[in-house]
Amino acid sequence: MYRSMAAGSTCEQEPSEAARDFARRLGLQADVVDAVRQRIGVAQSIHWESPAGRNFRSYLIERESGLRTASALLREAAVSMEGYGIALQMGETTSGSQG
Repeated sequence: MYRSMAAGSTCEQEPSEAARDFARRLGLQADVVDAVRQRIGVAQSIHWESPAGRNFRSYLIERESGLRTASALLREAAVSMEGYGIALQMGETTSGSQG
């Protein structure tokens, strides 16, 4: 169901480097989500005078909340992936010194 982390990596890249690169990309995606969330925040601040406008504002509030959650989850995944990359690097160092 999920593609391997290494599928998009070059052959020269160690698994720990691929994990850290993936962590970096997750962080970048969280930044993109935050930028969209901020733009929605600007639209929320417009004073909507009609019932349709008020409904749209309510919709934007719901979407902003969902984007806040998505951004937090992406950042948490990035931190976890960075930790995984560090653990892999420690394993690579240990196995390299035994070989």
